[in-house]
Amino acid sequence: MRLFGFKKPFSGPYKDASTNLIYNLLFCDDLNLFKNNSKQPFAYPFDVLYSEKSSAMELQKIVGDAHSDIRVKVLAYNRLRAGGHKPVKKELLAVIVEIGLEGGLDVLASFEAFR
Repeated sequence: MRLFGFKKPFSGPYKDASTNLIYNLLFCDDLNLFKNNSKQPFAYPFDVLYSEKSSAMELQKIVGDAHSDIRVKVLAYNRLRAGGHKPVKKELLAVIVEIGLEGGLDVLASFEAFR
């Protein structure tokens, strides 16, 4: 994933905008956040993820690809569900734990390793 400098200040629990960007990217729930902070031209699988015309079959191919980054798979799963499609199988891809501390928020994210 080739992310580059962010384009706008990001809201979040931290004072630093770049830390908030990373924090928000952990959740993989905003495809535009990835798209707006990636370099073009978009190569596979990002060309499929970012295209409004992607089919469920194309997205399912990303989900089933053993070599896809786990965050990319989560984004593809989210696109499938948003389009009214159920994933072929259920799988746990990530766990994110947030703990509020006196000095601020502590976050631990664990993503499944490549297979």
